[in-house]
Amino acid sequence: VVNEKTSYSGGRMTGPYLKNNPAGKPRVTGEHKNGLKSGDWKFYFLDGEAVEREASFKDDQLHGAYKKYFGNGVVQREGSFDMGHKTGHWIWRIRDGHKDMEGDFADDVQHGKWTYYYINGDVYYTGTFDMGLKNGKWDYFYKGAKPWKSGTYTEDVKNGEWTTWFESGDMLQQGSYAMGKEDGLWESWYENGGEKDQGNYKLGQMNGAWKGWYPNGAVNYEGFYERDMKTGSWKYYFDDG
Repeated sequence: VVNEKTSYSGGRMTGPYLKNNPAGKPRVTGEHKNGLKSGDWKFYFLDGEAVEREASFKDDQLHGAYKKYFGNGVVQREGSFDMGHKTGHWIWRIRDGHKDMEGDFADDVQHGKWTYYYINGDVYYTGTFDMGLKNGKWDYFYKGAKPWKSGTYTEDVKNGEWTTWFESGDMLQQGSYAMGKEDGLWESWYENGGEKDQGNYKLGQMNGAWKGWYPNGAVNYEGFYERDMKTGSWKYYFDDG
């Protein structure tokens, strides 16, 4: 059984290339120019029956369309390379064919809109990268596309207002971040719509007045924090007021 078959010119592999498995079935097919991979190549699973990868090369670097397959023939990921760097739109899938994630690359880093999926195909979360860093608005969803949470990033750090919802659609929590830490007024609610807690943060630490309520609307507690520690007078109430 032939293991490898190729041609040489001036000591360098040139022209079609074939590498077989011990059963004589193909493992790798492609072409060389001046000893370097060029054009379209195919890489097969060990049994030689199905393609594992399809890739294009230029001067021995990945360049052009690229696909990688699961053993069942489903495309596991696909996109394009520009001289070894991922570029343009890429898609990843799980074995049953549902998308896992997709988005754009620029010079081998995430850049532009990206979307991530639950295993059933529903959107999990989506947002924008700027040269590898999360920037702008990001939205997260429960299965079934109902909003879960939403807010903004600045250079991969949470900044500005963030909101979280119950799966029912009622608001669960809302507040702002500064440099990735809770800052300013934060509020939370029970699923019945009644307010649960309200208070202030300063760069991630509870700071200032805080107040809480029972699900029936009666006041639960009220007091003050200073640098994440309770201070001064605190009052706690029974749920009947």
